Amino acid sequence: MSRRTTAFHAMAAASILAILACQAPIGEQAQATQQNDPAAFDTSIAGTVAAVATQTAAAVAPAAATDTPQPPAAATNTPEPTVTPTDTLTPTVTLTPTPLIPSALLTENTNCRKGPLLAYDLVAIYLTGKVLNILGKNAAGDYLYVIDPEPPAKQCWLWTRYVQVTGNVAQVPVFTPPPTPTPSYVWSGNWNVWVSGSAATMSLSQSGSSISGSMTAPGETFDISGSVSDGGRVVTGQAKQAGVVEAEFTWNMLDNRDQFRGSYTTPPPGGTSGSWCGGRNGMGQPAPCS
Repeated sequence: MSRRTTAFHAMAAASILAILACQAPIGEQAQATQQNDPAAFDTSIAGTVAAVATQTAAAVAPAAATDTPQPPAAATNTPEPTVTPTDTLTPTVTLTPTPLIPSALLTENTNCRKGPLLAYDLVAIYLTGKVLNILGKNAAGDYLYVIDPEPPAKQCWLWTRYVQVTGNVAQVPVFTPPPTPTPSYVWSGNWNVWVSGSAATMSLSQSGSSISGSMTAPGETFDISGSVSDGGRVVTGQAKQAGVVEAEFTWNMLDNRDQFRGSYTTPPPGGTSGSWCGGRNGMGQPAPCS
């Protein structure tokens, strides 16, 4: 081995010993081999140099990245859910038409009573042009139960003969009238009468529901017979001469019980009709007569 090589070995050994100062001591067998065989020493030195070189390279070189660094993921902004405002539905208002209250316009002065008959007591007398609200009717439909819209708001039954109705009377209920009062109408007595404007006198008597008497006109006399109804307020009958029917009549006594209104018809052929009314006890001709 040349001097140069020996010097190299000495330098390398010194370097290695310095580097491996902290390494574990060589085993006893390795030490014996190095002492007895210089070639083996060279081989040992070469192996050690290679190991140190490997360790040095490993120490110097940066550790291989086990994971390839990934670029930071682009932040994905998840859009907030857009809240769509819920429309507040305004409930549809259904307009229910208010039914009109039927009304009664009076075309004549008319009595309004506690029941749908002339036998009932008088509540009020309403004049032509008065308007009353209709609340009900009787089963026959010839009387209306009305209320006065003006104070004190009287309620009573109205005969439909002198009534002009506005509105649908079919929708109003049928009312049951109160019990018929005890009759207090008496036809007996002496009457001044007007038959189609002609004046005459009449004397009547009443027995139960039967009426009889006579009527005297200038140059004529008629026999009167009939029967009462509607609590005694209504009389229907005939006027005869010598047993022959000259006229059929209907009378209605007024509330004052001293006047009546009525009408008559003569039989065919040539039948006619007209008014027949009367008064007694100082009462004159009612207006109108029929």
